[in-house]
Amino acid sequence: MSDFPELPQLTELITQGRFSEAKQIAEKLPDIVQQENAFGMIYYYEGKLDDAVEHFKKALEIDPINSDVLFNYGKALFDKKDYKEAWRYLLRIHNKDWAVYDLLGDTQLVQGNIPMALYYYRKAAEISPLEEMKKKYLEYKKQYHQDVNIAILCLPGLDNFIHDIADILGEVYNVRLVVSANGNEIVQAYEWADIVWLEWANELAVEVTNKLEKKGKKIVCRLHPGKLIENQFLYRINWSKIDKIIIGCERLKDNLAVYHPSVFYHIREKYWIANYGVLLAGTFFCISDR
Repeated sequence: MSDFPELPQLTELITQGRFSEAKQIAEKLPDIVQQENAFGMIYYYEGKLDDAVEHFKKALEIDPINSDVLFNYGKALFDKKDYKEAWRYLLRIHNKDWAVYDLLGDTQLVQGNIPMALYYYRKAAEISPLEEMKKKYLEYKKQYHQDVNIAILCLPGLDNFIHDIADILGEVYNVRLVVSANGNEIVQAYEWADIVWLEWANELAVEVTNKLEKKGKKIVCRLHPGKLIENQFLYRINWSKIDKIIIGCERLKDNLAVYHPSVFYHIREKYWIANYGVLLAGTFFCISDR
């Protein structure tokens, strides 16, 4: 609707609850996407969420990357408590402003995904001119902080997939990302941690699980699909010290069972299939049973 010259009038009618008059103007819109978006907004403010959603969907069928429609659709889905779909469509907005990040945070907060919610609220607070947004972020960050130390250990050159996760988890926990082959650095981080995250099932995981005492720590290891079939480090890792094995999809589990059956036997009750959002959800799976 941003290119429609009578947008201020239409918006004023909607906010005043003069829906019949707003519909008359919306019907005259020459652009079908603008028209469907306008009707979606009218029905949204009328409290007719199902009708609003249908109109936003029709607009997106024609223009699937329209930022205004994507936001409106995401907000309507959120109000319908379809939080996952709201999140998915909001992510498609190319140039996200603070309001988009704020709503993204809301979709995660209501699902208990606190680290991700705080990450989005921080993004919103960084670009919002409103002090209320900054206050919201800081208050939630204070409320949900847990004094739990997580050391993420990774060898150099293998850290492509972990920086964002470390950043997001750092919104709630005390996180150290150690990308190093230096034994002293690794041991220091290990000693400091309550939870140790081994980013790959490789030689570092072999060293940590065989040479360092567990000392009551939670230890997790993430398996990546790259070169999994020929990975011989799997047979040298002490799986008895690892509490959870993170895998990204069911097929990875199946490949383990087929190509490394003896390893799969040891981890069959420990693996956890987690996509990116699930991985960060709630209070983090290995903390929840502390």
